Amino acid sequence: KDLFSAEIKKFGAENFYFITETNNTALAKIASSLGRPIIKHHNKIGGRYSCFLPVALIPAKLANIELDQYVLGGKLMVEDFLAAKNKSLVFGGATIMLAIMKKGYSNHVFMPYMQRLYQLIYWYSQLFAESLGKNNKGMMPVKALGSVDQHSQLQLFLDGPKNNFFTFITQSSNNLGNKINLDQELKEINYFQNNTVGDVINANQEATIETLAQSSVPLRRFHFQKFHDTALGELMMYFMLETILLGYALNINPFDQPAVEAGKIKAKDILRSKNKLMI
Repeated sequence: KDLFSAEIKKFGAENFYFITETNNTALAKIASSLGRPIIKHHNKIGGRYSCFLPVALIPAKLANIELDQYVLGGKLMVEDFLAAKNKSLVFGGATIMLAIMKKGYSNHVFMPYMQRLYQLIYWYSQLFAESLGKNNKGMMPVKALGSVDQHSQLQLFLDGPKNNFFTFITQSSNNLGNKINLDQELKEINYFQNNTVGDVINANQEATIETLAQSSVPLRRFHFQKFHDTALGELMMYFMLETILLGYALNINPFDQPAVEAGKIKAKDILRSKNKLMI
C-alpha cells in the first residue's frame, strides 16, 4: 500500500480516480487515504460482462471512443433481441453455435480482418472460454487476426484436422489508402499496381473466406460497410448475449468460473505460505 500510494503521489494524486466494488477493498482504502473519489463497480457483474460499466467506459473514453455511439450500439442490440426474441440476430447466432458444438467441432477460430479489433480477440477468448468451458463442454477459442494469421495458420485450417468453426469480422476497405505505384521492372508483383492498401486487405479477406467455404469449412461472417463506435457496441453486446443464451442452452451457468476461482485460491495459499517461511 505504501509503495503504491507513493507512486500515485509522484504522478499527482489529483489525477487518479478509483473504480472498485466496495469500501472494504484494498483499492478503496488507498483511495480513501489519498482523499480521492471512488466510482463504485457493480459487484454482481463479472469482468468479461462489464463492457458497458464504468470500469470499461472510462478507459474507452480515454481511448477516444465515442461513448454515446458505443452505448447506443449496445442498446440497439438489446432492443432487437427483446423485440424479435427467437427471430433476433442473437438467437439465430446462438442456434448456429449450438448446432456446431453438437456436431463435435472443438475449435472456434475468432478472426477479425481489422487491426482495430486486435484487443477484441483477447476479450472474446475470455468471454467464450470462461463462460462456456464447464462440465466437459465448450470449444477452444483460437485467436487469429487477418491477414497476419492468414499466413501463419491458414495451412492448418485448410489441411489439418476438420475441427474448426470460424467467425470472421470484416469491413469494406476497397479504395482505402494510397494507390500502389510500382516500378515497371517489378512484373512479378504487378497485380499490386494501381490498387490501394485497402484493396489488398479486401482481396485477402475475400480469398481466405472463399477458400475455406470451398473446402466445406463451417464459418460465419459479420460484415460492415463502415465500422464505427456504434458497430463496436452492437458487436460486443451481441457476443455477450449470444454467449449467455448458449450457456443456458448447454445447461451451464455462463456467469461463473469455478475452476478459475479454485486456481486463484491456490495461488493465494502458496503466497501466504511463502510469507510464513520468510518470517
